[in-house]
Amino acid sequence: MTRYVAKNLRPKQHAWNKATQDRINKVVSILSSIKIVKMLGLTEVVKSQISDSRHVEIEASKDMRWVSVLANASGMFSQQYTIRFNTFS
Repeated sequence: MTRYVAKNLRPKQHAWNKATQDRINKVVSILSSIKIVKMLGLTEVVKSQISDSRHVEIEASKDMRWVSVLANASGMFSQQYTIRFNTFS
C-alpha cells in the first residue's frame, strides 16, 4: 500500500493543485473585466464556466483525498502492528 501511495500521491496532488489554480486564474481574469462581461450580457455564461471549473477541481481533489486516506490508513496500520508486536514480544 505504501508503494501505491508513494507512486500516486504527487501526480494526484499536482492535478488537484492545477485544477485549483486554473479556476482561480479564470476568476481573476473575469473579475478584471467584469464591466465588459456585464455589457455583453455574458454573466450567465461566465457563472457557468466558473461553476464548471469548480466541479473539475472537486473531481481532481477526490483522487487526492483517496490517496491521502490510504496513506493515513497505512500509517495507522503500521503503528498498530508495531505496538501489538512489541506487546507480545
